[in-house]
Amino acid sequence: MPLYLLGPIVVFGILGIALLLHVLGYSRRLRMQDAEQVRRLWRAQYPETTVEQVEIAKDGHQALVVTDHGPGLVWAMGADAACRLVPRGCEIRNTDKGLRVLLRDYTAPVVKITLADGARDQWKHILTGGTNA
Repeated sequence: MPLYLLGPIVVFGILGIALLLHVLGYSRRLRMQDAEQVRRLWRAQYPETTVEQVEIAKDGHQALVVTDHGPGLVWAMGADAACRLVPRGCEIRNTDKGLRVLLRDYTAPVVKITLADGARDQWKHILTGGTNA
């Protein structure tokens, strides 16, 4: 087949597949609905830990977990989730919309969390090693 025919067929084929996946809803960002869903997502990556507490951010794209190994974060990465234990001494900054957690992890260096004003202090306290009172 000549290249001038093959090129457009391949390009439009890829565009068509991408459009179809988007129309069918497969490009939607993960939204965490409840604590049990967050626990399942956490157990998939950290099966050796026990989740003691779950707090879901107001937009549903991030969650805070308190485990027997310390605090952790779960956040949406497209249709899937990423989970990380938050190490002691990581930098946590306030932002206009919530918190920005700078992890010492090259695979996930920064996590931006959208929070209601009242939840920001609670999350920051738990992430810095405090307990939820």
